Amino acid sequence: MLAFLRPLLASEQVYHVRFACVMLLHYFMDDAHIQDTLALYDGVKHPDYYVKMAVAWGISQGLTVQWEATIGYLCGATCHLDEETYRKALQKGLDSYRIPPERKALLRNMRKSLPGGGRPGAISQPPYSERS
Repeated sequence: MLAFLRPLLASEQVYHVRFACVMLLHYFMDDAHIQDTLALYDGVKHPDYYVKMAVAWGISQGLTVQWEATIGYLCGATCHLDEETYRKALQKGLDSYRIPPERKALLRNMRKSLPGGGRPGAISQPPYSERS
């Protein structure tokens, strides 16, 4: 199915891209696919508001089901989300009932640390780890 979704993610058609983003969040958030899914979301560069919100929704879903991988992505050098999508992904994570308070505190700190409203540069290591 990923082979089917890849061209849709690069489409100029808003609803094709949104469809592919939603399919990713429903079917490709498992351990075997999370890194590919995050990379695919990162590659979506469509300017439409609803596409950006679909990407943010997918990233926030990653925060609920694959915390370590997704927080590592958001804090790492491989994250190239535009400012609006990055902020909305954090906000959707904060709005989720499925993310515990201590993780929401980290998301709040990440949002506060955005200099001048921009996305921070790469952070060498995620500021929070399950293993710590």
